[in-house]
Amino acid sequence: MKGPGQLKHFVFAFLLAGMAYVLLYNVIEASRLKSGPWEVTFTNYVDGTPALVVKQDRACPSSRLILFPGQTAPAGAAGETLIFRDAKPVPFPLPYGRCIFLDTTFLPGTVVFELFGHTVELMPRALILDRQDYEWRSGFTSVKAVAR
Repeated sequence: MKGPGQLKHFVFAFLLAGMAYVLLYNVIEASRLKSGPWEVTFTNYVDGTPALVVKQDRACPSSRLILFPGQTAPAGAAGETLIFRDAKPVPFPLPYGRCIFLDTTFLPGTVVFELFGHTVELMPRALILDRQDYEWRSGFTSVKAVAR
């Protein structure tokens, strides 16, 4: 017959495993969220050109403007800000097009849009517009999508 000492070992091991789980979960979750999400505002430039204002404090310390010259924004679409923090099934509609890829596992993650026939990729490393890289830290403040 086994004594009460064996029960203490099981309880101790269970409590130790539970504390390790809680600690590791909190460390991983803090690491996952520390950089914050992409914030994208769908707006119009001064001349009425559809534009995106991209903000992400770690990747691009100041906002970046993406213009779509020669395009017309759908009525009532401008002025909406979307925060890409939580995962959701893709594709899904956006004010100026659709989101075709969304990975928010570790923020800010990667977000890919199809807007007015252009592909816009937001990644921590760079903004990619129609396969052209623009590093966030290179000093650009705006970029224009060239008509194809």
